[in-house]
This record gives sequence, C-alpha cells and structure tokens, in this order.
Amino acid sequence: MRAKLGGVLFDRHIVMESPAEPPPLPESLPISPIYRFARLGMVLALIAITACVVLVVLTQPGKKETAAATVKPNRIMELTARYLVGMKSLMQGTGQWDAALTDTLLKDIKSLARTDEDALRLLILKGWMRDAWPSEDEFSAIAKNDGLLVDVAALGQLKTSQGML
Repeated sequence: MRAKLGGVLFDRHIVMESPAEPPPLPESLPISPIYRFARLGMVLALIAITACVVLVVLTQPGKKETAAATVKPNRIMELTARYLVGMKSLMQGTGQWDAALTDTLLKDIKSLARTDEDALRLLILKGWMRDAWPSEDEFSAIAKNDGLLVDVAALGQLKTSQGML
C-alpha cells in the first residue's frame, strides 16, 4: 500500500511497525494496603471542618448600621469622563490629538452633572482635557457648601504644590 504525497512515496507498513517493544508493565501489588484508623481520621477531619465553620460564623459581626452616604456616584458621568480621558491619551499617543476636539467633546457634558459635587468633578475634567487648571473664580463659583469648600481648598493646595499659582 503505497500513497503518493507531494512527490514522495510512503509505505504504511514500514511506518506502522516499530522494532522496539514497549517495556513490560510493573507487577501489581499482591494485596492492597490496609490503612489503620481510616475512619477515625475521617471523623477527626469532619470535626475540625465543622469547628472551623462554627468559629467563622460566630465571630462574624452582625449587620453594621452605617450612615447613608450623602454623595452618591454618578456612573454615567464617571464612564463618560473615563472615556474622554482615555480617548485623549490614545489620540495623543498616536499624534492625532487636536485642541479643537476638546470643546467639541465637552460641549454637552454639563447635562450629566446632577449635584454640586458632579459640577466640581466636571470642572476638574475640563481642566484635565484642556491641560490647564480651572481658575479660582470657577472654583469659588462651584464651592457652595462646606464639603466642597474643603475639596476646593485641597485642590488649591495641590495646585500650589505643583508650582502653579
């Protein structure tokens, strides 16, 4: 039985027959080993597992009542901001970024701000996209409550630490 493949002749009988015989199988054990106290070990293991489970369940604290968070995340705004920053980074990496794109991308983003905190986040995003810090007037216009005043003060310190007065 010869087959012609790619101009070379092959003989299946020669390929199938091997001169080396496989090594003999090892002799099996005459008697399977008997393990002493196998049931005792199983019982001890079950006791140890049960004790661990009970310990973990009993040491877990009950429901902790926490105060409701006053600031809730705005997922749509967060995803949009991540998209814009990523797109800017990608386009800068390929040399295709144009500053005129910034205004186009930020045109309708004001509609995503639901709270004053969101407005501060958008102001920071605009500064990031324009590669410039927002002005003090913009910061003071947004800081309407005590929490935002603290955030604006922290941003001012960050701006000062970077040498931008």
